[in-house]
Amino acid sequence: MKNLTALLLLSITLFFSANAQDNTPYIEVIGETKKLVLPDQIFIKLILDDSELDNSVESTENLLIGKLEEDGLLKNNNLYVLDVSSNLYERWLRRDKKINRKEYELELKDNEEVSKLFQTLEELEIYNARISRLDYSKKEELEIELLHNALENARLKAESLLKDSNQSVGDIKLISEDLQNIISNSSYFRSTSIVVRRALTGSLSSVKLADSSLDLNFQELEFEAKIFARFEIVSNSNK
Repeated sequence: MKNLTALLLLSITLFFSANAQDNTPYIEVIGETKKLVLPDQIFIKLILDDSELDNSVESTENLLIGKLEEDGLLKNNNLYVLDVSSNLYERWLRRDKKINRKEYELELKDNEEVSKLFQTLEELEIYNARISRLDYSKKEELEIELLHNALENARLKAESLLKDSNQSVGDIKLISEDLQNIISNSSYFRSTSIVVRRALTGSLSSVKLADSSLDLNFQELEFEAKIFARFEIVSNSNK
């Protein structure tokens, strides 16, 4: 990434410092590339609320953390507290009303772990849980790979456009990058049963999950890179 950024800065510097009378011919093209990857960062939002639990938030939390450790789902820094409003008191009509609610985000890595989590939640009768987002842990490395591929595609496109002429593609005069990562469908899943869909949208109260692993079939994340490139045109007669 550093080399590509340095090349970009060098190209821009050369472009703006060039003589205004420079009539060197050039060709401008856009190189594109895409890649689909399975998410390996699956974030589950969990909400413990006294109004939705048979036991207190504190006791349910202890049971949940113990079960997560037992199932190997609790790892270093993969459970985040999003909001805590426990042990706060609100006076309403001269009565003390205790508000007890905690929100968490748990990061898991694959279908097996998510399946195990939702079976655990069913056992503990925790129904307020849903997938909040998906991501890919090696995104930076992937972006570098895509940028290099897009630049190579840009050069190939320029060479293709000039192939019937007595000219060839020379040095890069200017490049500009554009990176995107897209989930190409509003759903996180390609296709799942109604039971799994209800389980993963927080509607577990009347659903009994199978003992076997759920086939969640996560949708792949789509990453896209575009490179705008300006190449010098070299006349082959000058070679």
